[in-house]
Amino acid sequence: MKHLPLPCALALSLALALGAPAAVHAEPLPTTWNLTPLYASAADWESARKALLADLPKLAALKGTLGKSAKSLRAGLDAISAANLRFERLRVYASMTQSTDNRDAANQERGNLAGQLGGEFGGALAWVEPEIQSLGEAKV
Repeated sequence: MKHLPLPCALALSLALALGAPAAVHAEPLPTTWNLTPLYASAADWESARKALLADLPKLAALKGTLGKSAKSLRAGLDAISAANLRFERLRVYASMTQSTDNRDAANQERGNLAGQLGGEFGGALAWVEPEIQSLGEAKV
């Protein structure tokens, strides 16, 4: 009798232990996140994403204004902070829906759109830190 090499035996035992994949549930499991506090629907998420995209030029237009006065610094940073909150809300919703069922094409697309938005958002605000640093500690 010939013995199987150890790796083959381990692979076979693992395959037998795992068995067949579980059936996909047609109805949501009770442990699925309730994301309605973030957005009531995927359509609402999409509207919010488009609105933030439309606001990116306004944020980029703040470049060069932060050092004009304390008031302009405060207003600029408040606008950036509010936009960042909107972005994070979009990102979390997309991430959580994708985590719920990564096989769903709409969830995958939403995750990709959130990633793309993150790149555009970061690009629109890449000037903020250098501008604040250039103001100097005394002025800030």
